[in-house]
Amino acid sequence: MQRMWYDPTTDRWSVDLQGRRYELHCGETLELYIGGEPVLCSVEMDRQQWYFVIKDVRFYLRTSDEYVVSI
Repeated sequence: MQRMWYDPTTDRWSVDLQGRRYELHCGETLELYIGGEPVLCSVEMDRQQWYFVIKDVRFYLRTSDEYVVSI
């Protein structure tokens, strides 16, 4: 599991992979941990905001929050 955070200087969400920063791109698939359970999702961006797609449900990411994911 890794933490995912937003970097306003690059306008991208990033993940720490073994001490190296990895910037996420639209359409990338990952597991988001909700209540300790992994849920398969993809990360996308509309005109101005990033969001997750889980099956056919979408929700926007809060840039002030961090998320626990697995890539």
